Amino acid sequence: MMDIDRGSERKLFESFNARFLTAEEVANTFIPPSQYWELLSPDHSVLLGPRGSGKTTLLKMLQLRTLASWERTPGIRARRSLAFHSIFLGTDVLWGAQLEARTEAIADIQKARQVRRASFRLHLALAFLDALVECRDTAIRDCEDLNRFYVDIDRDMEAELALALAYLWEADLPSHSFFGLRLAIRRQLSELLALTDQLREHDDLHLPRFAQLDPISSLIGAIEAANTVFSQPERRWALLCDELEIAPKMIRTELFEMLRGRSKDVLFKLSLYPYSTELAGITGPDLPTTNNDYTPLHLSYGYRETAYEFCRSLFDGMLERMGAQRKREPEEILGDGWFDGGRSRRRQKHSPYAAPSGDYYRRAAALTKIDPSFERFLRSSGFNIKEIPQLPEGRQAVYRKALPFILTRSEFLRDSGIKKGRRASKLYTGAYSLFSISEGNPRIFINLMRPLIAEYLKTDRIVLADRQVLSAETTINRFRASLAAIPSAPYEDIKSVLDLVEVIGRHFEFTTIVAPFNAEPSTTFVVDAAVRPGLLELLGRAVNSGAFIVIPDERRPGVSDLMGARLRLAHTLAPEFKLPLALGRIVNLSRIIITHRAARHKRPRVVPQIILPFGES
Repeated sequence: MMDIDRGSERKLFESFNARFLTAEEVANTFIPPSQYWELLSPDHSVLLGPRGSGKTTLLKMLQLRTLASWERTPGIRARRSLAFHSIFLGTDVLWGAQLEARTEAIADIQKARQVRRASFRLHLALAFLDALVECRDTAIRDCEDLNRFYVDIDRDMEAELALALAYLWEADLPSHSFFGLRLAIRRQLSELLALTDQLREHDDLHLPRFAQLDPISSLIGAIEAANTVFSQPERRWALLCDELEIAPKMIRTELFEMLRGRSKDVLFKLSLYPYSTELAGITGPDLPTTNNDYTPLHLSYGYRETAYEFCRSLFDGMLERMGAQRKREPEEILGDGWFDGGRSRRRQKHSPYAAPSGDYYRRAAALTKIDPSFERFLRSSGFNIKEIPQLPEGRQAVYRKALPFILTRSEFLRDSGIKKGRRASKLYTGAYSLFSISEGNPRIFINLMRPLIAEYLKTDRIVLADRQVLSAETTINRFRASLAAIPSAPYEDIKSVLDLVEVIGRHFEFTTIVAPFNAEPSTTFVVDAAVRPGLLELLGRAVNSGAFIVIPDERRPGVSDLMGARLRLAHTLAPEFKLPLALGRIVNLSRIIITHRAARHKRPRVVPQIILPFGES
């Protein structure tokens, strides 16, 4: 692989971003996951997903212009299901994180807060104007399944609505048109920015009237005015707020609290990272509840099998766009894998567990020669690896549960018992193993699959395992580079998100490869009460980056602060730490940190005492 510096790797990894695509480009490449159809419902929704999980794309695919450009069959279903006109608001750094930093120096906390809210309101007004212009787009008029949203806005109607909105928004119009209103709002934004600088020096200055308006009330008033002028009192609108993680904290909190409301005119569709400290801190009567007030839509997959259908659709879409002449099964291009959930075993004439040539048998037999602890496990469990195919289903199931750990151990142990040094290996190749490594994350999937599909189209035969290993290693390197770039406050000697990944990943590597064989070692962890706030914040950043995946729990369906949640390391990093693509038992996160401290202080006898068996539950 050619040498790529860390900055270049990160740019490559972040390059697939719907924020920079036109409506037509988004529609032409869109593959809908199951969550999209829930997002279309006329209810409040919150999209929760790490970087690259497709939050921006999903929101953009609710806009009229984008839907009109979606030519595939699912587009007809989506257009006919749509019950609202979307107002898309992407969080801009100018009113997001940068504005929050600029206002921190304002001594008057209330005025600083009002400046942030005013900036949000003005950008929201511009987004509403974009939606109004979309109403009279001829593409909407000419689309049979969307023309119910079309409005023939003539000059008189535009002037009447512009005047009404200017009155509501305290704006001075240079002309009675949407363009004039847009100019007036831009002028207010410039005034607000200048005022922000002045308030840092003179906090006794008064805010203009336009800076004192409530954002959501102003939007609802504007919607009522538009519906009245259009003579469409039942027209519903949806506010799509994207990337709220970079919005000011107070805006995030206020929008989340709005989910309690049930306005007949406006819905809220919000997207943000899975972890948010201030949202988790909302308690009491202001706390929106899942399924009663809003629908949480998670874009990560705690159980890898749940991502397969979406991965298969992405794969088929990429094949078509890259020029494949006909549809092919993923296994025809990438072959079978060790971690494919038994798919390859069901297609084989002979059991892979059968001696002497079954693949699983040969792995287990090789492990017995180099790992006495595995032999002890077989004896104590009453297993003879030559007799596995003849065992009753219940007994076979016990052995199959241990198989992923047998596979990784046989791959990464030497005769001396020391783990091998290489990272990715052929153990992780094959269609569904690579699907698992992608985590169903579109950005990771594209990085991983694009060179492999290109190789197949060039050779017209199964892509060699070596090529798959190379693509996996490249994807891992890019992913690690993106993790290394995440700013974070250190926790003790754990300085960064990447450091935390190393600590937890090496812990699981030890329990899986180095410690005596365990049929179900710990490869997941729970955030227990002993975890300190500093570590929790660092973990939250890691979850938001996709380094750790929350395993679903029906008791914790919505936005949370992670306390009590069960997590696993992203399968994207499984080759890095020689882990199977499978879930093991649970260990407390605090135990992992205690083990790390013991190892750091060179107390080797303490480490196994902590890990085995006391660190598992």
